[in-house]
Amino acid sequence: MRAQTLFKILFAASLLAMRPSHAAPPADPPSYQMRTPAETNLGDILQDLQKIRASDTHFYLLIWMPSAFWAKAMHSNGDDPGTKQNRKVLGLFDNYTVVVSMKTRQSFGDEDEYAGQDELRKSLRLLGDDGTAYSPLDDKRLGGEMKMIAAMLKTVLNQIDEKNADQMHILVFPGKDGAGKRFADATADGSLRFEIDGQRFSYRLPLGSLLRPRIDPVSGESFPGNYGFNPYTGNKLDAGAASK
Repeated sequence: MRAQTLFKILFAASLLAMRPSHAAPPADPPSYQMRTPAETNLGDILQDLQKIRASDTHFYLLIWMPSAFWAKAMHSNGDDPGTKQNRKVLGLFDNYTVVVSMKTRQSFGDEDEYAGQDELRKSLRLLGDDGTAYSPLDDKRLGGEMKMIAAMLKTVLNQIDEKNADQMHILVFPGKDGAGKRFADATADGSLRFEIDGQRFSYRLPLGSLLRPRIDPVSGESFPGNYGFNPYTGNKLDAGAASK
């Protein structure tokens, strides 16, 4: 996997694609149909994964990086996500919760101030379903393979843009709560929540970009795969056909 190429896509999209996200109506779990990596669109997945918030004084960017993103990135880069080596890499992103984050203090008339990794470690929390707030793991608690991947991603950021690389930070959280339950699966029902300085970042799962569209059988309109009903008419949606 050529990580530099993958992260160039991630880095550019996270800075330029600043469209707001929209909440989806409740989905109908039994009719979910997953797209294959060949059917998904990397830009659509990134749009689902990046969250942007702003206060009176600060700007926040958070990008969750689940295994589903990397499977598509591998495929787009000509690699097979199904090989033994790549499955091992993808498994790491299931065992941990990995994010890229940036926090900026907006100064009018002066240069903006960017939070360092230590400051982000103190302010960024993963919120478990049991109400527990989890802090990013320090290097001593990371497995050797995850340490190597985190270091590789940081190196790639520096190769892409040394100045901006210092403004975006890779943070790694546990993949499971104290009871051994996974925090999130991008392809299954659930949610994932983070908080920075009181700013909430919430993901409703599964991600619509990973699902085949659903169709209104009456109007023929197409909606994201995690929609259960037509938001305009209330009609129940049917699973769409596979992409060609």
